Amino acid sequence: MFSRLNSIYGPLLTEKQREVLNLYLEQDLSLKEIGERLCISRQGVYDLIKRSLRTLTELENKLSFQQRLDHIRDQVLALSGDKRMFDEKTLKELKEFFNV
Repeated sequence: MFSRLNSIYGPLLTEKQREVLNLYLEQDLSLKEIGERLCISRQGVYDLIKRSLRTLTELENKLSFQQRLDHIRDQVLALSGDKRMFDEKTLKELKEFFNV
């Protein structure tokens, strides 16, 4: 969930927050590994992650982009059964976009 929120709202975070979340969410590094790599304490990494995830959650609560994308994805999936709605190329592109 947070990985998806990060892909949507990540550009709104600070550079340091983006870097830490990338290492934590995408590269699956531990707090200790991130701290060693960035020369900050484990507690500092934890605080950055917690603050960043809270910011992502607050942005989603205010803007609802993920919720809207999920709704559109569900509609596309429902329509994808009707071959008259989309040609094969468009349907493939939509499924790739929504990772389904």
